[in-house]
Amino acid sequence: MFVEVADADGARGSVGAVRGSVTAEKQHLVGRTARRFLMERHVKECPVRFVVVAIEEFSGQAPMVQEECF
Repeated sequence: MFVEVADADGARGSVGAVRGSVTAEKQHLVGRTARRFLMERHVKECPVRFVVVAIEEFSGQAPMVQEECF
């Protein structure tokens, strides 16, 4: 599993904005990096999952964590 973790300060952004920041270009880069990582470790066949974890924080409240698979 490959994970992108992003923080959205409640005053500056939102979880939706964090998800939107994971563009097709960024997904391609993460995929290419994952393939290289696996190749360098001689992993021939392995199920791979890409996950974005967005953390939104508001002062005085527990952080809100959301996960989305690609």
